[in-house]
Amino acid sequence: MIHFNVYGKRLSVQRENNGWSVFKNNGTGLIVKETSICIPEDIKESELGQYFSDLFHELASEEYPNVVRLN
Repeated sequence: MIHFNVYGKRLSVQRENNGWSVFKNNGTGLIVKETSICIPEDIKESELGQYFSDLFHELASEEYPNVVRLN
């Protein structure tokens, strides 16, 4: 599983059946599948950070100015 800090929101991504599944981490260790975020299956692992940056840029703040891959 690949973990990101998306402008202060913790998201994890996993490749499943030729597509991507997104999970929300609430910070207590509970990870829940996030069905409202769709990643096109042709997005490469190396492009995920940029994809999240483009998708959620309106969440950028002084405290969280970037999307950061955590692992």
